[in-house]
Amino acid sequence: MNQFSFGYGLKLEKPKLSDAKFGAIFKQVLPPKDWRPFAPHGEAQLNSQFCVNFSYCNCVETMANYQKFEHQLEEFNLSDRWSAVKSGTKDGNTPQKVANAGNNFGNVLEEDCPWGQFWLENPGTYWDEIQDLSQVKPHQIYEGPNWSLVDTDIQNLKNALAYSPLQIGVIVGETWNDDVIKRPLQQFGGHAVELLWIDSQYMWIYDSYPPFLKKLTLDYSVLVAVSFAKLPDNWMELNMIEPKEITLRKRLIDALKNLVSLYQQLIFKIQYGRDKFTGVKRTSDCLKAMREYKKTHPACEISGSRKKVEPHHIFPVHLFPDKATGPFICLTRDLHLWMAHLGNFKKYNPDIEKDARIWYDKINQS
Repeated sequence: MNQFSFGYGLKLEKPKLSDAKFGAIFKQVLPPKDWRPFAPHGEAQLNSQFCVNFSYCNCVETMANYQKFEHQLEEFNLSDRWSAVKSGTKDGNTPQKVANAGNNFGNVLEEDCPWGQFWLENPGTYWDEIQDLSQVKPHQIYEGPNWSLVDTDIQNLKNALAYSPLQIGVIVGETWNDDVIKRPLQQFGGHAVELLWIDSQYMWIYDSYPPFLKKLTLDYSVLVAVSFAKLPDNWMELNMIEPKEITLRKRLIDALKNLVSLYQQLIFKIQYGRDKFTGVKRTSDCLKAMREYKKTHPACEISGSRKKVEPHHIFPVHLFPDKATGPFICLTRDLHLWMAHLGNFKKYNPDIEKDARIWYDKINQS
């Protein structure tokens, strides 16, 4: 059974101007820290959608283990349930809302606010019990850490790991149970985990599904990243840009983006406006779907190359008119011809998705 059949709990929200930005505040580049030795005892979220809360608590617990807070005894274990209820998590949540709840309501220990038996196996059935904190009498409420948004390229993630473990959001797919988790072809849903370390081969994460310590390939897409480094007193000053400068810069950027977008659409229409085999003009809906797919899949799904990548209709439109808007697969120009059309654009390979997965794995074997 797929362990993520119920576990898609990551939601995304547009960053606010007032959100702390790690790169604007922390200018000093320090060597990244390996947080793996300080990872907490693993806890499974089971069938719940509380991954953002579990990964948030894991980050705070890891920092506590490293800093050896005075209140830490044998183990510093925060209540994921408290975090879920206070942040309003039900069918998932955003990292920003969960971190803000930690700031506004603090965190409590697991022993003060535990899960009941079977609650995480079927949270819908026990929803009222999960939400009811009337009997929770925490011995102490611990202030939640500061947080800031981190740019998601590898170098910025490494820079941020010098200050704290990171909470990251990713898309999970058919590769999630593999020993080395590669970019999936199938996307099951969004998931939040703790990022502990990045070496020359992998991103090491701490999950809320066993095995808890996992490794992702370096090309695995990170959708959002949050640092819990303590912010300096003047962080707002460092974080802000004058409103007039923002407005002018935004207008210029938006104008340039519009021009680039129009140019890209024109080039795309010239390149893909007609079917290679029939010469029939493609509809605007078809071109739009092809363009959007290529935008989200910029690399060849066999070789990983980003040069001369083309979207390919898995089912030829002249044979399957209802498939004009997908599904697609992106391939380099030469692989498009030889793998998807078997060397002749009058032919097509109905097993291209399966073949792509096989050859991607062969090419990217460690």
